[in-house]
Amino acid sequence: MELASSLVGLGLGVRVTLVEPFGRPLRVLGGTAPEVVAEAARRAGVVLRLGTGVTGFRVAGDRVGGVELADGRVLPAEVAVVAIGMVPATGWLRGAGLALPSGRVHCDERLFARTAGVAGVADPRIVVAGDVARCDAVRGADGPVPLEHWSNAAAQGELAARNLLAGPAAAAPYVHVPSFWTSAFGLRIRSVGLPGTGDRVVVEEGDPGAGKVLEAHYREGRLVGAVSVNLGKRLAGYARRLQEEGGPVAGEAAGGSGVSGVPGASGVSGVSGGGSAGGAGG
Repeated sequence: MELASSLVGLGLGVRVTLVEPFGRPLRVLGGTAPEVVAEAARRAGVVLRLGTGVTGFRVAGDRVGGVELADGRVLPAEVAVVAIGMVPATGWLRGAGLALPSGRVHCDERLFARTAGVAGVADPRIVVAGDVARCDAVRGADGPVPLEHWSNAAAQGELAARNLLAGPAAAAPYVHVPSFWTSAFGLRIRSVGLPGTGDRVVVEEGDPGAGKVLEAHYREGRLVGAVSVNLGKRLAGYARRLQEEGGPVAGEAAGGSGVSGVPGASGVSGVSGGGSAGGAGG
């Protein structure tokens, strides 16, 4: 979305098509925000192909000439940008005795890596931070949620270092509230917590039709996240509530165990005529 916004904003006559197989851009934000973004993209001149995937590319020599869609259409393209997420680089940890669900390193609330097996006890010699971490302290309705935000990587890295030096007896739990922001098509989009993992969305302020909205996301009556479009200053209060209430979803509400890959939306941009860091250490 950011690249598409930049390309159409250059004023060079670049034609941009955004292919999104899951039906909505930035769908992980939930609520009306994806529709607000989609409408802004259309107004800017971006062609959206929603609900269909990419099956291949047509090439001429060493250059792309078209993008083949699952619905049988072929989009002419001079440049194709593939944005389908990432795979954690944890192959070197196989056989190390650590729990690696979905290729990420499972860690407890203090960021100590869990060992493999049913018990999954924390190893005080190894801490985990960033994209690679699947941390018990960051939970959605279905269990721990990996976060690919740069702010999360920075906060986890600082705590991981402190806890490794302090040892398990004095280690502190991870209590950082997830946050995310981006700008696209004249919209300033921000979120706190884990929006999109709740069962109810409430428009607290603004009007989605006017491109300005603030929405709160709840699960079983508990605040789990909030999203703003061009109303970012209002989010501070929701971040404080999440901090005071112990995070997006408490262990009880989570059923003792997120939504994998939040917020990793995927898609392919076909063009015709935002990072974080993470790792495990011991």
